[in-house]
Amino acid sequence: MAENRRTFTIVVLAAVLAVVLIMGIQIVLQIAGRPPHSTGDTIYFGGHNWRVIGVDTANRRTLLLSENVLEQATFHTTGAYLISWEESAMRYYLNNEFFYNTFTEEERNQIAHVMLSNNANPWFYTPGGNSTYDRIFLLSIDEVAQYMGDSRRLANRDSDIDGVSGTRIFSDRHNHERIATSETGHAAGWMLRSPGRASGRGYVATVNASGHIVLDGIFVAGTGGGVRPAFWLYY
Repeated sequence: MAENRRTFTIVVLAAVLAVVLIMGIQIVLQIAGRPPHSTGDTIYFGGHNWRVIGVDTANRRTLLLSENVLEQATFHTTGAYLISWEESAMRYYLNNEFFYNTFTEEERNQIAHVMLSNNANPWFYTPGGNSTYDRIFLLSIDEVAQYMGDSRRLANRDSDIDGVSGTRIFSDRHNHERIATSETGHAAGWMLRSPGRASGRGYVATVNASGHIVLDGIFVAGTGGGVRPAFWLYY
C-alpha cells in the first residue's frame, strides 16, 4: 500500500512539473516575442472584428484588417485630379475621428505609428504621392498582394479586362481571401489607398465584391466606396 502511495505521489509530482515546464516554455516564448495570434485569426478589438493578415515578429506587432466593410464613404470630398492618400479626406478621417471615437486610450496606445509607402499604380503609373506616417490606413495594391495571397501576377503586371465594365482588373486564385461583406452580411467592395487610372479627375483603386482588384478604381468623390481600415497592433 505504501509503495502504491509513493508511486501515485511520484506520478502526480511528475504531472505537476510537466505543467509548470510547459507554462514556463510558453512564458519564455512570449517574452522572446512569439506573437499571440497567427495569420488568419480573428480578434475582437475596439468594438469590431479584425482579421490578422500579417505578423512582424521583429517589431512585435500584427497587421489587422477589419473583417467587414465598416461603412460607405468617399475617399475625398472633391474630384480634384490626382488626389493622393496623403491629401485625402479619408486619411484625415481614419486617423482622427475614427481613431479617437473607435478605440479607448489604452487601445490607442497599442496601435503603431508606421511609415507607409504610397507607390504609383503599376498599370497606369498614376503617382501615389509621398510616404506618410499613419496609425489607421487603407491597404495599398502592393499590400493586398503581399498579405492576401500573392500569385505573382501583380509583379508581372498580368491583368484582365472585366467583360461588363471594361475596366482593368487583377483576378487570381486568391480572390476569395479578398472578399468582404458589409455589416448587413452582403458582399461589398472596398477602397484601397493606391491611385486608380490617370484621368481628368481623381480615381482610387478598389477591391470589388468578387475579390478582384479593380486597377482603374472608382471616382474619389463617389459615395460607393467601402471602408475597410487596417493598422499594426503591438503585442
